[in-house]
Amino acid sequence: MRTLLMIAICVLCQQTALAQFPDDSVKSKPIQVSFIHPIGIYGNASIHQKNYLSFNIIYGINGGLTGFEFGGIANKNLGDVSGLQIAGIANNNLGSVNGIMISGLINQVKDSAYCVGIAGLTNRYGKSGGGLQIAGLSNNVDGAFTGLQAAGLRNKAKGTFNGFQVSGLSNYNHGNFYGMQVSGISNMNSGNLSGLQIGLINRASIVGGMQIGLINIAKKYEYGIPIGFLSIVSEGFNAIDLSYNETVQYNATLKLGVDHFYNIFKFGYTPKSTEALYTYGIGAGSMVNLTEYFKISVDLSTSYVTEKYFKPSVNFLTEGQLNLRYHILNNIGLLAGPSLNMYVSEFDDAGQTLLTVPKPLYDQNWWYNGGKTQFWIGYNLGISVMF
Repeated sequence: MRTLLMIAICVLCQQTALAQFPDDSVKSKPIQVSFIHPIGIYGNASIHQKNYLSFNIIYGINGGLTGFEFGGIANKNLGDVSGLQIAGIANNNLGSVNGIMISGLINQVKDSAYCVGIAGLTNRYGKSGGGLQIAGLSNNVDGAFTGLQAAGLRNKAKGTFNGFQVSGLSNYNHGNFYGMQVSGISNMNSGNLSGLQIGLINRASIVGGMQIGLINIAKKYEYGIPIGFLSIVSEGFNAIDLSYNETVQYNATLKLGVDHFYNIFKFGYTPKSTEALYTYGIGAGSMVNLTEYFKISVDLSTSYVTEKYFKPSVNFLTEGQLNLRYHILNNIGLLAGPSLNMYVSEFDDAGQTLLTVPKPLYDQNWWYNGGKTQFWIGYNLGISVMF
């Protein structure tokens, strides 16, 4: 096995040893058979020949292909290839490729390739490409690509991409992307995105579409929304709301995302004569413009309520808030509105809940009397600082 791999590596490293011949120096032949270059029916002259049928028992070097080529270990062509190539380990072409390449390990094209490339390890195109790339490890295109890239670990392109990238680990495109990226970990696009990204971490410049992941990063959204735990949009909706309500007196809420959908991270503090209460929560919200200065926001969040020492396992405050927002300045505004609240809590040792709920619409102890569930209508007042 080591010998076979060494032969394949030598073939791939012969890029500088043999020059690519111009088309007028290449003669067409119906068939060629070689054992290991230059041992074959045409000897070293095979590098000046384009074949319709080519059979390389171990590996062969030819001037080009229009038809079918098989290599026990590797095929190499100095000119353009059109047709079907099958190799046990590697296909290596210095010209362009149109057709199908299938190899056990590597398909490599120095020029452009508009074809189906299927490799056990990797597909690598030196210029633009299109069609289908499927590899067990990685796909790489040093230019624009139109079609589908699917790899076990990574896909990469360096130009405008139209189509789909699917990988187990990461997708990367250096240019504008039109289509869909799906990965197990990350989708990175240095240009603009028109389409969809799905992964744990998604990044693009100007987005028209959607990012779905744990962390979404973008410069700006022309349309669409980011959905995830944390969405960072530098030219989106980013604000800190400082507010007061009937149960949690002092609240600081961080909002990150875009107007139509943003993430909420909350912290609340309520002083008491015995011991202060703290709330920590997350949620999501949406905001629409009424006029230049007035907006309406709808927020839904859930917070955990605790004291410093007493931490019941069930003690959650869920709030649905409808706020009218008035922008005094570009980055400062006032907010006010009603809220619908639900509090689900275990009793403490004294048979009480931590929060004191004013005039609940619904107040019911659990069937085993270990806690209670309460609903009520409240209010929210505050100021918003946008950044």
